[in-house]
Amino acid sequence: MKSFLMVGQSNMAGRGFLSDVEPIREKGLFSLRGGRFFPLWEPVNYDRPFAGVGLMPMFAKLYKADNPEESVGLIPCADGGTKLEQWKIDDVLFDYAIACAKIAQKNSEIEAIVWHQGESDSKGENAQTYKERFLVMMEEMKKRLGLESVPVIVGGLGDYLAPQEAYADYHVINKQMQELARENRGYYYVSAKGLTCNPDNLHFNAVSIRKFGERYYKVFKEKRSLFDEDVEE
Repeated sequence: MKSFLMVGQSNMAGRGFLSDVEPIREKGLFSLRGGRFFPLWEPVNYDRPFAGVGLMPMFAKLYKADNPEESVGLIPCADGGTKLEQWKIDDVLFDYAIACAKIAQKNSEIEAIVWHQGESDSKGENAQTYKERFLVMMEEMKKRLGLESVPVIVGGLGDYLAPQEAYADYHVINKQMQELARENRGYYYVSAKGLTCNPDNLHFNAVSIRKFGERYYKVFKEKRSLFDEDVEE
């Protein structure tokens, strides 16, 4: 089985409304629950009672289509509302992701680490120092899991955040993540350009999060970042 470690906050967990899109139920897709891989159902990353459609089921579906002989497993470890500081080395979320990944490695091969987070850091110094703090944490995570050579795929924050004071520096986070991808081998960026949100103006809606999953998979498959200028209107 090929597997993918999901880390970050709510837009990695998924908050799309389940009723807005067709469910993904292809055979051969699994998610880790209670230490074992079970057939995939949504929400995959049940971090909150209002968890919903996320980007990784579409990613897994596309991977399976390209690799029909493989089973695909998702390792959900995202936690809504969390700041990058809460993912620091040896803190609870970091340790939880390591533990889940090691369990998954007993019967799967982790192919990539997928990350989406930043809304909670989108103001002030947290935004300005994001790249350095993220890189320290992620390099240690890769080292402890023996995944030094696997790709890390990070996604941009939605432009719908722009009018909101609480996320005034979201564009700084996006710039930091783009620089991360340009400056570090094995790190790739996925643009959120043109994607839209739920009425809460914070979370990608179900249709957009499916599209985001397609973009993540394209970047993983091609091992090439998708920057804003690369997104076709």
